[in-house]
Amino acid sequence: MVWFLRALLDFCISLVLTALVWCLAFKFWNPSWLYTAGFAVLALIVVNLVGALLLIPYRYAFHRYEINSEELAFQKGFFFRQTVFVPLVRIQHVETRQGPLLRQQKLMSLVVYTAATEHQIAGLSSDEAFKLRNQILHLVKAVREDV
Repeated sequence: MVWFLRALLDFCISLVLTALVWCLAFKFWNPSWLYTAGFAVLALIVVNLVGALLLIPYRYAFHRYEINSEELAFQKGFFFRQTVFVPLVRIQHVETRQGPLLRQQKLMSLVVYTAATEHQIAGLSSDEAFKLRNQILHLVKAVREDV
């Protein structure tokens, strides 16, 4: 649902910005091809919305994570799939995030930080996010004690 709302929000913002640019261009500069360009951009925005909405089930199907005693594995992507393995000993800290769309749906994102980058697990319930955060921190602590 959050991806659906995000696609609609992106569509509305793109539509407003395009209309603003088109109106300003029409006010100060009135070539005959401006109508065609405006409709072409509008068509691209609509195609982008339809594509984003149609790809939501695929995005959901290919975003995964796995935790074992030595590493975290993150898989993402539906056209270009990527699996990243993060050793637990490399994890610096773990935090939760919750923007307005996630808050509305009572969901959270869990963000795992390493020295080089961050990895995100989105769409977790609040309870699940806190349990997963505590599990990861416990595993990281156990791995660092062993080293």
